[in-house]
Amino acid sequence: LAVIDAAIANEEANGMEATSAYRAMLAERVATHRQMVEEDAKIAADAARASAANTEKMGQLALASEREQWALYNSGRRVSDAERLAQEIQLANEETALQMTAVSQQIAALDKGGKDYANKLKELQDQQKQMVQQHEDEVTAIKDKAQIQQSQSMLSALARLEDMTASGLTQVLMGNESFAQAMDS
Repeated sequence: LAVIDAAIANEEANGMEATSAYRAMLAERVATHRQMVEEDAKIAADAARASAANTEKMGQLALASEREQWALYNSGRRVSDAERLAQEIQLANEETALQMTAVSQQIAALDKGGKDYANKLKELQDQQKQMVQQHEDEVTAIKDKAQIQQSQSMLSALARLEDMTASGLTQVLMGNESFAQAMDS
């Protein structure tokens, strides 16, 4: 661009503004400037995309650390099923929020003057919709898993109760214990 500007200045100094070479240099200057603006926008969009990816990766690492902290905290005490469910849902919410933030940053960084702006914007918006659906499916799966575990634990407790009752009644019938002693145990 500087070379073209210098050539234009030289043409103007020699009074050759009316020549076709001068007009060609002006057109070349405009084309070069437009190309530089497009390249700058592309570089800025790539940098913003890389920044968003870095932010998402750092967030994923922080989320993994938080999961480990919850696991360590839970290992040291009794945790109810409801608490564990709430923790898992909270972590899923945080992960989705992190991903949505990264996509939002990419949308903000798009080159609005670019030729394929509409296509990239639509692609990123579709990606956000997919993330929302995936999050809803994940939360449903977490709740279903908790419900299955609760049902299994209830069935296990019921089976133990049946076994203990049968054992107690067998001992009563065999005459080894009185009915009151069996019920106490």
